[in-house]
Amino acid sequence: NSGLDVAKLPHSGTLALIFNPTTTNRTPLRLALSKDNGDTWPVHVDFEVEHGTVKNGREFSYPAIIPWPASAPEEGVSITYTWNRKRVGFISLSLKEVEARGS
Repeated sequence: NSGLDVAKLPHSGTLALIFNPTTTNRTPLRLALSKDNGDTWPVHVDFEVEHGTVKNGREFSYPAIIPWPASAPEEGVSITYTWNRKRVGFISLSLKEVEARGS
């Protein structure tokens, strides 16, 4: 029952969702994209793919996602999250980078 967050990119209307795609652990952290207002999420990229459990300190949770401003030269997102309950993690990617790395 970890957190998740979603943001709508200003130009394309693409939804970007950051979450843990599991019910048992808080790894990996997944960024998924939807171009049909959330009906499907065909593109995703997993970050922080270390195996382990919350009990042994492997936790990537409580993500927040912010779309790049409409004035940026291209669309993208910046993400923060709890890194192993010790630090704040940060990722910033353009929409093109996510689509190129995604499955």
